[in-house]
Order: sequence, then structure tokens, then C-alpha cells
Amino acid sequence: MSGNLQSGGAARSDFWELDGHRAILHTGRLVGMIDLAQPSHGLTAIRVDGAAIVGSLMGVDVSATETRGTSADEPWTIADAYIRGRDLVASYREPRELPFNLQLYWRAIDAADGTPTVDLICSVQTPLWEAHPQVTVSSSAFARAAAVLGEGISCISDSGAVYCEATRLGDFTATAAETDRRFSGAFWNFGPQFMEKGVIRRLQVRGAFGGDDARSELAKLHAELAGEEPALTA
Repeated sequence: MSGNLQSGGAARSDFWELDGHRAILHTGRLVGMIDLAQPSHGLTAIRVDGAAIVGSLMGVDVSATETRGTSADEPWTIADAYIRGRDLVASYREPRELPFNLQLYWRAIDAADGTPTVDLICSVQTPLWEAHPQVTVSSSAFARAAAVLGEGISCISDSGAVYCEATRLGDFTATAAETDRRFSGAFWNFGPQFMEKGVIRRLQVRGAFGGDDARSELAKLHAELAGEEPALTA
């Protein structure tokens, strides 16, 4: 079952509940909450197999590099939001008054081995003949600084759970292992990159709470993404 949110309404599916601008993810093993008015916060109130995970996953921002990873208090204006099966979708027109539009999909993934897994798909387009959008995805507040392993990112939560993220080749660049008093976690960065009217750029990150071997988990995620067709968006 799926539903659409219109003018502050509510909707639900087997994986998401949406009420106003707040959404709850429940996949059985993975539970969390997203405030669509503040997408930079990402998935919070996370529980894996009932155990609380302190931190946030897959927050999205379009701010300058030097401010990424910080919590933005000013809410974004949501143009549209709805649930479609495994997807929670939110659209933003010119977020933070920047000259491009952004559509975000948080997708519950049915991993073959049952690993708690979620995708983030960012669809970027501009109404202008020339724009240079930048998108940053961050996962933060883990027990220690994130590690860049090849073309993936690995973090360890306070509970000892190993969390890994991978991206489709050519989408994002990993810029993890940054720690300061404001932020400890992992970054994926796209742009600033030239785009023109009529072009849609789709960017994808997959995150999973796997076993003890981060390199094996990342290899699995990369193999999955390489074997799938690129994500489609509206």
C-alpha cells in the first residue's frame, strides 16, 4: 500500500509512515525518523534490532563545503512529499534560494542477506541554462571518525555496530574522516558541477549495518550497485 501527502496530510506503506513533514521508517530490523523540513539532519532516532544508534544517516545539504555536517535550523520549503512503496520522496524547489531543484528519495532496501539497508537517491535539475549545483550527504556522530576504505566509507557506532556506505561509480566523492567539535562522521560530495536546463543528474548512496568486516560489506555494496540499473526518479 502506498499513499500521497497533500497539504499536510498523512500516508503510510509497509515501510514508511508520513504525517506532515515527519516520516517514520520501519523495516523490521531498522527504524528511524526523518524531518523533511530539515533534510540535513537525515535519518535520526535510529534503532537496529531494537538497539539505539546515536547519530544520523544520509542527511542532505546544499550549503558551502565549510558548513557541511552542521545542523541548519532554518527549515526548507517542501514542494511535495509522498510515500511510494519502499520510497519516501520529497521535492524542494531552489533549496536555500540556489538555482536548482532537488528531489530526494530515501528507499528501504530488501537485502538478500537481511542486512538493514537504505538508499538515498538525489535527483538534481535546474531551470537555468547554466548552474553549478553542489550536494553533500553526511552521516554523523559515531563513536570514532569515519574511515575511507577505497571508494567507500565505514563508521562504527557507540554500540559497536559497523555501518558502511557506498556510491555508484561517478556519483559522489568520499571526503570522510573529519572530526571537530561540531561534527564527527562521513561525507559524500557532488559538485559544484556545471549543469544546464533539461539535464537531470541522479546520485545514489547505499548504507548498511553489516557484519564485523567493513571491507567485505563495502565490496558487497559496490557489487550490488554495479549490478543494478541506475535508479529512476520522477
